Amino acid sequence: MAEKQRLEFAPVMTSLAQMRAVIEERCQAGDINPQIIYQIILAADEACANIIEHGYSGLPPAPIGLLLELSPDQMVVEISDRGHHFPPVEPPEPDPEALLASDKEGGLGIYLMYQSMDEISYRSQGGLNTLRMVKHLP
Repeated sequence: MAEKQRLEFAPVMTSLAQMRAVIEERCQAGDINPQIIYQIILAADEACANIIEHGYSGLPPAPIGLLLELSPDQMVVEISDRGHHFPPVEPPEPDPEALLASDKEGGLGIYLMYQSMDEISYRSQGGLNTLRMVKHLP
């Protein structure tokens, strides 16, 4: 049976530390391998940072929802927000030389999410955006 944990946090970068700590604690309680924990945290951190940086641009901020669902065979992370609709389509593999030559910061977040997690889906309904990421556990 899956164990669920829900929480909300403010859409500010300083909230990311709290979010990472909650995910790490939940994963450690489920005896998940530290390397897999890192991948889950990385994907969630990138998703939430994108919401904070881009999702609420020009909109009043609203809490970001986090649902963690741990079962023996998978860890599900659902992140919900009321920001701009932006489905994270899987990007092509980045060109390292182009990245090094560019002055642009960032741009790898969605790529890292897809590399870190086994399944990613997105829906937007009634002004609520929900990103669902699944990591299969060995």
